[in-house]
Amino acid sequence: MNWRIIPYVENNGMRSITDEVMLSIFHKIEDSGLKEMFFYSGEIDTPEKFLFLVKAKQNFVNIVVDENDNIIFVSWLNDFGPNFAFAHFCAFPEIFGTYSVQVGKDVLKYWFNFEKDGEPILDTIMGKVPAVNTKAVHYIKKLGLTILGTIPHLAHGPDKNKRVGDVIAYITRGG
Repeated sequence: MNWRIIPYVENNGMRSITDEVMLSIFHKIEDSGLKEMFFYSGEIDTPEKFLFLVKAKQNFVNIVVDENDNIIFVSWLNDFGPNFAFAHFCAFPEIFGTYSVQVGKDVLKYWFNFEKDGEPILDTIMGKVPAVNTKAVHYIKKLGLTILGTIPHLAHGPDKNKRVGDVIAYITRGG
């Protein structure tokens, strides 16, 4: 399978990906049963809120499409610091167990290749995942992220009235 990464950017008032396509991604997340896992805080619960999220200036969003232009992955960076950012990944079921790890690694490589004035922008990419989401924790380990530990009561769990620990992880350029 071949795929390509498409950044969601605005140039001269035009977005590289239409609102309709971005809204279809939210519906695909929902239809795949991934919404509660991916948006575990519960704040992104409508297509409109998702569109607002992906358009927010602090988020650098990209999608991955296969050779038939089917969307197979969505991810973004945010909470940028001087040389780091936080990552968010969502692989879709059609690549589970086959290509999701390689696609995720390709996205990380893509991000680590960002430059400004010929110098790399990112040295470290971090993530946090609710400890109860064992599939996601297993996935980020496969991507090569190092698990630092779990901070108790940092995330919402499946029961929105109860907090669970967040697993904190990172990966460095070349690491």
